[in-house]
Amino acid sequence: MRIRTLFVLSLVPLLAACSAVAPVPDSSHVLAESARLRDLLKIRVADLAIDNQPLEKAVGALAERYRLNIDWRWRALGKAGIGRNTPVTVHLHEVTLDTALAAICAAASDPTGVAPMGFVPFGGVLVFSTREDLRTDPPPTLVRRSFDVRDLVTDYNLTGPVNADRRMADLISVIVHQVGPGTWSSIRYPDARLVEGKPEPFDDFTNGGLPPADEAAIGVYIPEATGDAAISVFNSSIIVTQTPDHLAEVAALLEMLRKK
Repeated sequence: MRIRTLFVLSLVPLLAACSAVAPVPDSSHVLAESARLRDLLKIRVADLAIDNQPLEKAVGALAERYRLNIDWRWRALGKAGIGRNTPVTVHLHEVTLDTALAAICAAASDPTGVAPMGFVPFGGVLVFSTREDLRTDPPPTLVRRSFDVRDLVTDYNLTGPVNADRRMADLISVIVHQVGPGTWSSIRYPDARLVEGKPEPFDDFTNGGLPPADEAAIGVYIPEATGDAAISVFNSSIIVTQTPDHLAEVAALLEMLRKK
């Protein structure tokens, strides 16, 4: 995603406070529920036979079978002509649960493709609405969590540069590109990366631009971001403010990097 406007801030805190919705504190319960839901959505459904059933009943049957928590946005769905009793017909074999739910959403949507129905995981809950509603009004709550990444930025047995600050900057770049790209509005990197006293090309969000050549941490604010996620550095830890599901993805990504 190309970022058209970029403000580079030096010696200022991350602008996470600019979020319209204040993040909630770190919650191990919320994160555990988020991870449980992510695992459930990958469960294989052997056979799914739904014949002209009401939408709410069809989804409710799967929710009861797999112990899913469902949140319906009936007002937005109603504007798209989708109601509790909208009939759906779906026949599937050997698919994942999220594929089955997506098929039910497609069956309930207008065949012309106008305001199609969809769902997003939010903590341990699946939120169903129109895709447009979920895009413009996503579930707002963010969770803050710290990750100790000392082993990933100071282990001299790893390949690559041995400078811990540069490794930290590279790690942050990997995270914001791989997890929820486009949702990060505030990113704080460690010290400017210098090569023979000059800043190294810093192309993460500046399309080839350069960071300030100072010794302070670099804060980047992206007004075009679609979310209010934030990431910053404290000693050898990163502080991440994200949705519970994206936090689970960050944790999984860090574990994958540790196994390399």
